[in-house]
Amino acid sequence: MLARKVVTRSGRKVRGLFPSRKLKRMVQWESLLERDAILLFEFSAGVLNYQEQPCLIHYFDDESDSHRRYFPDFEIIKSSEEIVHLEVKPELVLVTPEISNKLSKVTAHYSKSSLEYRVLTEKQIRREPLHSNLKQLYRYLHTPFGTEIIRREILKKLQSKSLTFTQLAEAYGESSILKMLSIGALRCDLHIPIPETDIVLPQEADDDQILF
Repeated sequence: MLARKVVTRSGRKVRGLFPSRKLKRMVQWESLLERDAILLFEFSAGVLNYQEQPCLIHYFDDESDSHRRYFPDFEIIKSSEEIVHLEVKPELVLVTPEISNKLSKVTAHYSKSSLEYRVLTEKQIRREPLHSNLKQLYRYLHTPFGTEIIRREILKKLQSKSLTFTQLAEAYGESSILKMLSIGALRCDLHIPIPETDIVLPQEADDDQILF
């Protein structure tokens, strides 16, 4: 359940829905930067679950000597069961006195709680080539895979050694490799352009991977 309805929030011109494979439902976003942040959650194996607008927080404003309302943009649950609340803001907005002052008070509130709190900007969300890689893989998330025989052949070949994306794509087709990468059946370093990476089988350590 959302703490409030995202798509009815006043003053926001860009809103939408993201079809999440991880959550098996539509996720509401209210800025393009939030939409791009969701890609990080979807492809971070170390994020077990996430929720938009998860709850209402009351923080103390010492300047007005009163409590104010705050809705974090997202809550994520890591594979370690750690809970993190996230605020998504552009760098230019983050440095304005009003927002900077507000978030410093919100940060102070979280410092007294058991929850971790982070602010994500486009510097973390749209890092390249990670961002372009995730957009490319997302296009393959909801597409059907070729044949089970091809999948087994790829997995068998990678049991003895890693191969480059180009080598596998030439043998089995680019779409097959991208599909398997998108669903986590294969792994690569997403901080390198995919055509330049080595492709490997998933390892147990990958289960804790956080991309932001």
